[in-house]
Amino acid sequence: FFFAMASIVSAGDALQASDNLQLLLQQFLEANNEGRVLAEKQVTKLLKQKECVEALLKQVAYSAIVGVRQLAAILLRKKISVHWKKLVAVEHQAVQDALLARVLEEPEKLVRLAVAHLISVVGKLTIPVGKWNQLLPFLLQCTKSENANHREIAMVLLYALTDTVEAQMRPHLGNLVQVFLEGLADPHMPVRLATLRAVVPVTGFVERDVDMQEYIKLLPPIVEVMKQCIQIQHETEEEQYLDVVLQVFEVFDDMAMIDLEGVGKDAPVITELLKVMVEVAANTNAHAVIREQATAFLGDVIAERPTSIVKQNLVEPILQLALSMLAEQYDMDPFDDDQFDDEEDDVYCASAMQFTSQLLDEIALALPNKRVFPLVFGWCQEQILGASGTPPTRKAAILALSLISKGCRDPLRKEVNACVEMSNRCMSAGESLVREAGCVAISKFLDFLQPEILDKYEVLLPMVFKMLDDPEARVRQKAVYCLESIADHLGDQVTQFLPQLMEKVMVALNQGEPKMQQICISAVSALADGAREAFVPFSEGVLRVMHQIMSNSEDEHLVLRAKATECVGVVAATMGKERFHPYFDRFWPAAMQGLELDYTALTEYTFGFMKNLAEVYGEDWAAQLPQCIPPIFEAIEEDDGVGRASKCVFGSGNVDLSDSDEDEDDSDDDDDDMARLQIRTDDLDKKSAAVHAIGVFARVCKAKFQPYLDQSVEHVMDMLAFFHDSVRVNVIFALRHLTSVAYHLHPPSVPPQKGVPQSDTIPHDARTAINTTLSIFLQRAEEEDSKEVVKTICDSIIDMAQEMGPVAIHVHIDPIMKLLLKLIQQQTYCQSLPDDDEDDEEEMDHDQILMDAVFEMVDELAKAYGAGFATLWPPVLEEVLKYLGPKRPSSDHDMALGTLAEVANQMGEAVQPFFSKMWPAMMQMLRSPDAGSRSNAAYGVGVMAQHCTLQATPHFTEALQVLQLCMDIDKNPKNCVDNACGAVARLLSSNLEASHFEQVFPALVHRLPLRQDWQEKPIVYGAGCRL
Repeated sequence: FFFAMASIVSAGDALQASDNLQLLLQQFLEANNEGRVLAEKQVTKLLKQKECVEALLKQVAYSAIVGVRQLAAILLRKKISVHWKKLVAVEHQAVQDALLARVLEEPEKLVRLAVAHLISVVGKLTIPVGKWNQLLPFLLQCTKSENANHREIAMVLLYALTDTVEAQMRPHLGNLVQVFLEGLADPHMPVRLATLRAVVPVTGFVERDVDMQEYIKLLPPIVEVMKQCIQIQHETEEEQYLDVVLQVFEVFDDMAMIDLEGVGKDAPVITELLKVMVEVAANTNAHAVIREQATAFLGDVIAERPTSIVKQNLVEPILQLALSMLAEQYDMDPFDDDQFDDEEDDVYCASAMQFTSQLLDEIALALPNKRVFPLVFGWCQEQILGASGTPPTRKAAILALSLISKGCRDPLRKEVNACVEMSNRCMSAGESLVREAGCVAISKFLDFLQPEILDKYEVLLPMVFKMLDDPEARVRQKAVYCLESIADHLGDQVTQFLPQLMEKVMVALNQGEPKMQQICISAVSALADGAREAFVPFSEGVLRVMHQIMSNSEDEHLVLRAKATECVGVVAATMGKERFHPYFDRFWPAAMQGLELDYTALTEYTFGFMKNLAEVYGEDWAAQLPQCIPPIFEAIEEDDGVGRASKCVFGSGNVDLSDSDEDEDDSDDDDDDMARLQIRTDDLDKKSAAVHAIGVFARVCKAKFQPYLDQSVEHVMDMLAFFHDSVRVNVIFALRHLTSVAYHLHPPSVPPQKGVPQSDTIPHDARTAINTTLSIFLQRAEEEDSKEVVKTICDSIIDMAQEMGPVAIHVHIDPIMKLLLKLIQQQTYCQSLPDDDEDDEEEMDHDQILMDAVFEMVDELAKAYGAGFATLWPPVLEEVLKYLGPKRPSSDHDMALGTLAEVANQMGEAVQPFFSKMWPAMMQMLRSPDAGSRSNAAYGVGVMAQHCTLQATPHFTEALQVLQLCMDIDKNPKNCVDNACGAVARLLSSNLEASHFEQVFPALVHRLPLRQDWQEKPIVYGAGCRL
């Protein structure tokens, strides 16, 4: 070899003798000193010349020092791409031969690996142009060698080459599978480990069904070796085993998502993978990160292919896994995310309870309630109320109930008494972790089990009061957090308990440690927001404490200062402009100084403070805009390292080891999407708060916002394609209110009128702004993948119709109705599911929050157009009636009936042509076992009788008989009785003779007064007075 290389040797000073280069490399490896600096300079000089290839190869081949051989191979790998084209063919061949010989002869594993990576780079330069055809046969020969080191290094090289010369390796999939099968069964673990890593990139070769049929032969041995690695990692704690297992999860992810006949949505291989993931997640010996990956895999497949999970009978085993993992015990606080997120740790490590919570939440959201609720609820009752429960299982049970409360809200709302009883039992437990979990559960129930849970506040508050005095600090923290949730949702009902609550919270605030103080300030904010006027007597004392906190600029104090800044804004909103104004000059400078501290969370909460004060001051807030707008624009403009699509998306050591543009072997730009993960959560929240602030300022300042209108539109539009939906939601909100500014700057000559517009009364400039915004909304709704963003679009269109009248949206009414139909049919992009199955339509639940907004949009359009909505109603009616199907959940029935009734009410007599379809549906639902459905149906029957009297009269007797059952106080909730009373009053008012006045009116009077639905007061009492 060196005889062949002799021709490239030059007499230049840069090329030193072999022993001198070895000395330089030795010095390079030593601790920082003058010799190392000198060595770095000389090595850097050498690397710039092609002669470094021979010099470094000599060190790889002949140096007796392991570190020198390894470093020489690494340096040559970095630079060989630059110098390769400068070498002639005989030199190329000599390098290739020398590398293959060395990789077989090298006794040290680290050096062998370095040489192998060097070979992969040379392979990338030569194989695509047919210059090293001997390499693949050489590797295949090595896989059959009796020397385990040779077999291992062959797998290492196959892994590297599969990634770098994929096109040339792809045709050999069948041969590779056979090689990998042998490697995965190798008696030596290092060979099996290298093979396991090598199979990962080969999933990229699978493009046809026949490819998949070949590849899936590897799955059983892959799973077996992965399990071996998990056990070895548990015993040795060596990271190489953890790393390779995490790489193997990439194989499983790819296999699960490949849309081929060989691995379709119901293919056995996916079923087997899911079973493996259940086994891995349940393995308490597995590293927490591995278990987290397994549960993430389960969650992803459940979200993407819910019907497959149901068909393969996997719901129960996955639920049993989740419940058992929730019952595991931990030394740390499993409810505190902060302690699991240490930036100094190399590997993020959460508790099993945390990632299992995410899994259970996904299960409840993606799978039908009837598949999830009975099993979970039954198990929870057994553990909490039965005799078989233990402290860990009782903790798991109450948490499980809270975690499914969002996805299974409908059946849980019917069991709200049982939920409160189980929470009370847990909050009275002797074990602090069970009490803590009970507090957390109450907070979740308050979020999702409304309105039923709100009627239980007289039971909930004493329970929480008790927890505020708990001897365990963690329980007290969760109790205050629970109190915050109660205050958030109870509104002014919390007023009667306010003195007692404020006393306990302020004591905890003044005496607690920082974490408790943060929670207490949030609770004070919630109490102020709920109690409003009743909070004013407490405001001065709260503001005094908040000002002290806002005066502290020490780094460790800034989180608390951020919370205090937010709290002052909320308290100001309760006080109103006149009461708060004397405090303005004290808090405004402190808030602005907080922006100068360059602490992200403080900046975010300061924007929230500004928004609250803007609401307080109204149009007068325009005077503060010169100070507010610059930092808000700065936050939006701040470079977060995440590239965004342009606005037209809706028009559609010191040693120089860097490589030239030709050298791509070490490129780390594998996935542009990974850049999205680099932005910190608090930076994201700050940007989102900034965009939202623009919308709030525009809304309150109206035409006075004009000096900042153009720049604000530009900044907001720049965020329209931002990767995170929390920002996009606020972009939609801001655009809607910026459009309102244009509308107020150029108001119509006549006020908005109900009904179909006869002419466009909106001036040109306002019309341009409205049309642009609506076009963006409609296109975004079609393309958007976030249901929350689409919901905000629906809300914004409704707001515009309410503020500006139907004339504002009428130009776009056809695409609006088209979008509305697609949303009701669940055919928009954000509603699509990869495994939609028409036969299983009744199996799937939908996103309730989005659909509530969609049906409200129908209601508001009917309100805007009145009788004119009759021409738009027929296709919508057909789709709405489908939501009354017998297999639909009660929430769908409630939602559809509410819309039928409201549309009828708004259309008036124009609803008569639709009587034959709407009346029977309402009468059928009037007999529903669900109280909410009966209540809405009663309202609808009354409205239809009022506006379709002639058609409804023959059915009055039947309707009154059923309504009488709905008026039974002992068997129906208050709102149902009130709505039934309203319906009877409408029937009496519509046709007295057909309404059996003598029997019906006394029964109606007997049910008075109305107890909950005050909107029925004018109808009921007005009818009584007229009669």
